[in-house]
Amino acid sequence: MIDKNTIQLIAKSLNKSCQGKENAIQRDVLLNKLATAKNPIILDKVQLDQIMHEIRKKNLVNGILIETGRTYYVSNDQEDIQSYIQYLQDRAEEILQIRTTILASLKKQLSAKRT
Repeated sequence: MIDKNTIQLIAKSLNKSCQGKENAIQRDVLLNKLATAKNPIILDKVQLDQIMHEIRKKNLVNGILIETGRTYYVSNDQEDIQSYIQYLQDRAEEILQIRTTILASLKKQLSAKRT
């Protein structure tokens, strides 16, 4: 479990240095900055993704935390936000399609075992 103070510290840092697409930070650069800070925070990519999820879920930045691939930035730009919402909608639909396929495959496997 990730410490709430760590989440708050990273949210504060994003608010300060990653406002706008032009100030986006790559995940590996952020991980390196955190690890080499005065008070180092050592995280792996999965932990950072979990933190970013919490920041988005709890809206801990002044704007919307946008992830584009392995890059993060905070935006208040309506076009950026609408584009990100569409990206999330498309991703959700893809995940549901995969879920449906897996459930159908599982059903088929269970039926085959019964015969």
